[in-house]
Amino acid sequence: MKMMNKKALLVVFCVLLPILIVLFSYEMVFAFSSYDAEQQGVLDAMKEFKPCCEEGVSIEGMTLEEESHLGDVRRVMVAIDFVFLVLLFVCAVMVSLYYKKRKELGKLFYWGGIVSGLVVIVVGLLGVISFNWLFTIFHEIFFPQGNWQFAVDSMLIQTFPLQFFIWMLVKIVLLSLVLASFFILGSIYLKKK
Repeated sequence: MKMMNKKALLVVFCVLLPILIVLFSYEMVFAFSSYDAEQQGVLDAMKEFKPCCEEGVSIEGMTLEEESHLGDVRRVMVAIDFVFLVLLFVCAVMVSLYYKKRKELGKLFYWGGIVSGLVVIVVGLLGVISFNWLFTIFHEIFFPQGNWQFAVDSMLIQTFPLQFFIWMLVKIVLLSLVLASFFILGSIYLKKK
């Protein structure tokens, strides 16, 4: 591979790997977290939601606005799953290009791990400095129609309070840092071999 192609591949990998790591962490945290009965009931109802259909999520005790938001949340979750799988495939192809070139693969893992760790640290610090701001930005990006703000006493907010999202972010950040460090450690192993 020419030098320019190697640098371009490294840059693309360093852009994609942090996203992949965060999405993988999200997938794992979401799948393996424990939920109370009300939260599990909402999550189970959301599984029944079909993003391709007009039919929304129906949950006893929730308003139509809350149910509409959960339908939007489900659509975002399906899109995230798709993006995760595409990124996993693309990064696997990129790694396979260097499979037999340990030095180049080590460089890819090292810089990918460093950039991923830095991105995750910045997100974590933003969460510590102003979780409400980060939460708002997230919702303005993924729910631009604005149907994500509810009264404090609404069933949706009572079921998923802000503390729930703070702990999810903490778990995602910690797991992402561990995964980023695995890439760095993998690069050290490849250099020694």
